[in-house]
Amino acid sequence: MPTSKVAQACGADAHPLGLAVGERLLDGFGAEARGDHEESSFKLARRFRELAGFTRRRAQPQQALDPESPITIGAMVGPEAFSEVRFLAHYKQLEALDLIPRHAAEFETIFERDSGGLLKSFDAEDKDTVVVTMGSVVGTMKSVLADMREDGESIGLLSIRSYRPFPKQQVCAVLAAAKRVIVFEKSLAVGMGGILAADVRMALANLPLAVHSVIGGLGGRPITRDNLRRMLDKGVHDELEDPHFHDLDVAVVHRELERLRDIQRPGPSAESILRDIAGADAVARSSE
Repeated sequence: MPTSKVAQACGADAHPLGLAVGERLLDGFGAEARGDHEESSFKLARRFRELAGFTRRRAQPQQALDPESPITIGAMVGPEAFSEVRFLAHYKQLEALDLIPRHAAEFETIFERDSGGLLKSFDAEDKDTVVVTMGSVVGTMKSVLADMREDGESIGLLSIRSYRPFPKQQVCAVLAAAKRVIVFEKSLAVGMGGILAADVRMALANLPLAVHSVIGGLGGRPITRDNLRRMLDKGVHDELEDPHFHDLDVAVVHRELERLRDIQRPGPSAESILRDIAGADAVARSSE
């Protein structure tokens, strides 16, 4: 389907961005396959126009930068209106709790694939142990938990897809039957603990559930199937300290704590630890 047909499908008043998207979608098909996808491409282009409204006629922003009539957008708000502005931001976030699932379902209908939503359950209902996590670790976690279920463990996974607004009621509904929850996250509030774990505990405040906080993958450290399995084998027996720092090199930490006690001004801990690691690597290479 040539570019002119993309323009025809989108309409004469289509925004250039809409045309560019249509052309990119077409480029995803080989020349020999374009005929097979022509009808679906027309439908997609028309549906794209209906949903996104990428037309000059419909693009009417309430605020615009006009040199002839300068205004300030996103200005600071003083105390006389700050509470109201923040309340409205909170109110709109809560409204999104209804809108996000609706648009996710519409997306799946159009593109025939799942994307987004508030959360995603992977065999989490009615399990004794449920792991709650989010982001890139979900794939690895699914694989590990599948192996554990084959070994007889009653364990499932709940992936958080919308962090703000946080789906408290939906999380509570999925986890209500669990005996324990293990929250695995790659974030840490220093001096407090896991950030996601705090939100999960708040959502489950009225339920008698043990919530274990596990923090791992900080700074991009690899998260492997083997070390996840070792951690989860402890977690299902409530043997994790809180918070549990996944794959932590305890020996390195102890050396640095001793250094801090013995030396008045030892310098930045990060530099000392890196020197220790470099020295250990050198010893290992020399022994090879």
